[in-house]
Amino acid sequence: MNPNIEKDCAEHNLSLVSRKELKITGVRQILNFDDTTVAFITSAGELEIEGESLNIDTLDLNRGVASVTGNIIVMSYINDRQTKKRKLRS
Repeated sequence: MNPNIEKDCAEHNLSLVSRKELKITGVRQILNFDDTTVAFITSAGELEIEGESLNIDTLDLNRGVASVTGNIIVMSYINDRQTKKRKLRS
């Protein structure tokens, strides 16, 4: 694991309530957003959230916080962007 990521992991937290509301700390950047996928760069690496009717309710990069609502199905950390195939959506 990258020592810089490991050092910063203490600042990163996820809180999921009833699979409908996700609160995230340690957010550094937003990479992608649509109603089925949200991707962030966090202090613990790239986080991808998949679901239905997703919405970003809060995004404050100065404080490093975000909240996502909708039907959250998958949360995953992406280690190698080049091996991840992106789906194009219209």
